[in-house]
Amino acid sequence: AWNSTSLSLTMSTCDDRGVGYAYYQSMKNHGKKTAQFDVVTKKEQSFEELLQRCIGAALAIEDAGLKPGDFVTTCSLNHLDVCVPYLASLFTGTISASVEATMPAQEIVYLLNEVGPKIIFVGPEAVEVVEEAVEKLDTKPLIVVFGDTGCYPSFSDFIAPFSGENAFRPRIPESLEETALVLFSSGTTGLPKGICHTHRSMLANSEYWIVDDCSTAAWFTTPYWSTFYLNLHMCIRNGLCRVLLPPFDKNNPWSVLEHKIDFLLSNPLQALAFTKQSPRDNVDLGNLFRFTFAGYGLPEAHILELRKKFPKSELVNVYGQSEFFGVPFQFPCDSRGLRLSRKYPTSAGTPKSHISWKIVDLETGKPLGPNQQGELLIKADFQCKGYHNRDSSEVFDSEGYVKTGDIAYYNEEMCFFIVNRIKESFKYQGIHIIPSEIEAVLQSHPSVARVVVVGLPHETDGNHPMGVVVLNDKAGKVCEGELLKFIEDRVEDKNRLRGGVTFVKKLPLTVTEKLNRFKLTQLVLSNQLHLLN
Repeated sequence: AWNSTSLSLTMSTCDDRGVGYAYYQSMKNHGKKTAQFDVVTKKEQSFEELLQRCIGAALAIEDAGLKPGDFVTTCSLNHLDVCVPYLASLFTGTISASVEATMPAQEIVYLLNEVGPKIIFVGPEAVEVVEEAVEKLDTKPLIVVFGDTGCYPSFSDFIAPFSGENAFRPRIPESLEETALVLFSSGTTGLPKGICHTHRSMLANSEYWIVDDCSTAAWFTTPYWSTFYLNLHMCIRNGLCRVLLPPFDKNNPWSVLEHKIDFLLSNPLQALAFTKQSPRDNVDLGNLFRFTFAGYGLPEAHILELRKKFPKSELVNVYGQSEFFGVPFQFPCDSRGLRLSRKYPTSAGTPKSHISWKIVDLETGKPLGPNQQGELLIKADFQCKGYHNRDSSEVFDSEGYVKTGDIAYYNEEMCFFIVNRIKESFKYQGIHIIPSEIEAVLQSHPSVARVVVVGLPHETDGNHPMGVVVLNDKAGKVCEGELLKFIEDRVEDKNRLRGGVTFVKKLPLTVTEKLNRFKLTQLVLSNQLHLLN
């Protein structure tokens, strides 16, 4: 395997005073520059105004009796104050671990019991579900609401002016290896786990998003998502204005471009919404400089369609995991990077500086060469230190590389391609089956809107590939036999759908809008796919 330059270079550039101090200094330096603009309320906030609210929240958190290492949680949709508790936690040594406002109560209970927060900062839309969850928690946190409910302290009252604001300075961690942030894994293949990021991992990679020529950035994710923190970091460190958008409207996606946005991040489902309709006449395609989508790979046909829709924008397909506070692969913004991204539209990019990687055989663990599929392992300064209150030995190999759990390969031009999750693969007669290979073929049928291939247990063969298909209503009807024949004519024998095809009206998704393969597999094994109709 090819390895990049020394891993020690970025470590020496970390501010020993920690993330909180780095953000504090950046906000002071950017001063009166606009930090946030809400397109719904038309309110804007400068960096010095944002810093003042963060200091107020930090003093309030300390006044509430919280100590370094205690947890705080945010459960809210986006607004100007939603980032403040998190930034205040970095100022005080407390740790932020947030949940999604659209989650059912039982999922919130599970996540909050993992970390035991002392305070939950709640949006008005999530008060009822948080109340229900808190009733079942092992410890009862203080609830603070963004708004006025009459039942709980409001956030504005909570951070009311404290004496000593002018003299306040963020707490300096005893070590850069202290946990600064906990992110929850997506839960696509099992129960979510708390991923611990340190001051070092958050400060080490200052280049994970390239922001040349960008002054504004927007994203739809809330504090539950890792991309929320990555993009906030980018904005604070580089003095970019964060544009707060309303929740994504798949029926009117082009409304996003009614505003000047240099950098937009979406998930693949949101990106695909742009391909289903044409922009209105009043939409200026020049309003978007860089369009990045992250979460999982898009088929080549969809990426090419997006390029037609955004002829003036640079489209970037990003690979990342919550275990990394940054992006390990990305095409550089130069002539070579542009050429490679056009030549290989489904590639995650080329390795970034200051990372080391290897692709290893799934059975033997031996390193593989170009165009050989195996597990991707990555070592970087911006990797997590492990899982919260769990054995993390399985996260790393003997050399400290993170086992990504992704099947990948690279070609002769060092372009990386993510093929599938290992947990999504299965064996047929001892042969590894990669579901995404079959899915890509079946997805090309005009009557197929979405497809998932899972392993159907078989007494002698191990598993038989089975297709779970959502049909495209506009393309006419198709029967199981037609799809089986379609696959049989286009794949090698091992990839035939010996488990058949089942039609459903929807697929189970996680709150991060990724396919919930864990839940789908449970429905298959319990013969309950009818619940998806």
